[in-house]
Parts: sequence; structure tokens; C-alpha cells
Amino acid sequence: MRFILFLTAFFASLSSATSAMGLSVQECRDIKDVYGWAPDGCQSLTLVATKPQSQSMTKPAEVQATEPSAQQVEDHIFFPAGGTNLDRKALRQIELLTQLLNGEVLGKACIALIGHSDTSGGEIANMQVAQARADAVGIAMRQRLANPLKVEKVLAAGESLPLENLSPRSRWQRRVEIRARTCAVSM
Repeated sequence: MRFILFLTAFFASLSSATSAMGLSVQECRDIKDVYGWAPDGCQSLTLVATKPQSQSMTKPAEVQATEPSAQQVEDHIFFPAGGTNLDRKALRQIELLTQLLNGEVLGKACIALIGHSDTSGGEIANMQVAQARADAVGIAMRQRLANPLKVEKVLAAGESLPLENLSPRSRWQRRVEIRARTCAVSM
């Protein structure tokens, strides 16, 4: 839910700031880093990766989290063990996202869906269940979108890209990642 509210506010402010070319180079970099694309107003700016400020040579041992971060929750739809069925929470999240994609705020956005799994099964089975999860979300979204072509990609990564700081066997690894970007073709 917070993901949808964040996207609404983000794209509302983005469209007004972009049209006025009011985004700074750092804001454009941040958008590019988080979403994998830059708004039209950023196209003329140089989006060169910046070095993080100097850090201590010794890095403290990372503590493994038991739950995903708020940002990770906002960018994913989660599933039960071995499951590919969408629960009420997932359907509500899909409903809200498709409303935004059908409206002005995200009207020019397209999405890619990437299915993931934990490591509790075999690699091939995990890839298959990850694809089935992505397909389930894709079908639900396409049924609700005014233009089903806004779901540009439905892919599976299986167990190969676990969420950082979480055990590869964690239930939170069973998910579909949602990536939004500006559509390649005008919708």
C-alpha cells in the first residue's frame, strides 16, 4: 500500500518537476539508481555514477534480517511456500497499482514482473514456480489494465537473486518484483 502511495506522490511530483526541468543531477541519479530509468527531463543531464564518500576500511559484520525492508515490501508481491495463488493482500496491491497505471499519474509507465523463489526446492523447480508466480501477477494485472501491453515483461529469476540481508531460504524470497519505467512506445 505504501508502495502505491509513494509511487503516486513520486510520479505526481516527478511530472511537474520534469516538465519544468527542475530536477537536479542528484535527483536524476537517485531516480535512475532506484527505478533503472531516468525521466525525460533528465535525458540531457549526465548520470555518471558517483563514488560513495570514504568509508572506514573495516566493515562491520552484516546482521541478517528476518523481514524485508519497507522499500522491498513496496516493490514486491509475496507468496506462500510453493504457492502461486494470489491472496487478498496481493490482489489489493495489484488493484491499486493497475488503477495508477490506468490513470494520469502512471499513465506513461510500463512494468516488468520478475518472479523469484527461495532455495528450499531444486533449481529447476524454483525457476518454474518463480515463472508461475510472475505469470499469475501478469494475468491479474493485464485483466485490470486498460492497455494490457503496459505489462512489458514477465520473467523468472528463480533463486538466483535473493533479497539482500535475508536468508536465501526465507519465506520473503518467494515473491514477484515490480519494476516500473517509462514505456518505450506511447500508450
